[in-house]
Amino acid sequence: HSTSLVFEPGEDAAVDAISARAQRELALHEAYGYMPQVLSYKRGDSYASHTDCQNGQRLATLLIFLNDAEAGGETVFPNLGVNITPRAGRAAVWANRVDGSGECDERFRHSAAPVVQGEKRVLQRWYLSLPVDSIGEPALRYQHHVACEPLHSCREYVHTSASQTAMSSALAAQRALAAADRAAAAAALKTALRAQPNHALSLVLLSDLLRRVGHETT
Repeated sequence: HSTSLVFEPGEDAAVDAISARAQRELALHEAYGYMPQVLSYKRGDSYASHTDCQNGQRLATLLIFLNDAEAGGETVFPNLGVNITPRAGRAAVWANRVDGSGECDERFRHSAAPVVQGEKRVLQRWYLSLPVDSIGEPALRYQHHVACEPLHSCREYVHTSASQTAMSSALAAQRALAAADRAAAAAALKTALRAQPNHALSLVLLSDLLRRVGHETT
């Protein structure tokens, strides 16, 4: 089991700075980066063997260790014979698909060994095969949920209160726009952008609202 605190790009300056430096060094592109997650493993927490491929959507994984675990907590790649001991500032990046195909690369199957003493915290970010905003329903990315692997390792995904407020208000604005209620949409977007000024979906909806208002006045 582990807990993942999910951040939107633009929500936390430190998380953004770490992601930006890694992207510069590794030629990763922000538009393809899924929301950064800070994972926390308490004493006894672990995560079973898995790949990050997810049906070929996730091209690469970036993992940055944020602290020194006192004992245990290694990230283990059994097919490569590699164990990474958690030390602050260490980083790993790997491809999740076999070159030229959509098949998951089993070489990079990995697990998180149990934390024996202390706590392990890591920053994790997946980079996808398409720009993030083009994949799936945005609302699903913001729900508090628990995801489990077949071997019963589970991760709880939680979001900051600012993200939750921004997303719920943006979805209210989306519904208001669908109902042609521009005043309600504007009020909802004001709430969303007050909570999180760089909220991506809200900015898209604001652009749509301004476009509609512009058409009405011409």
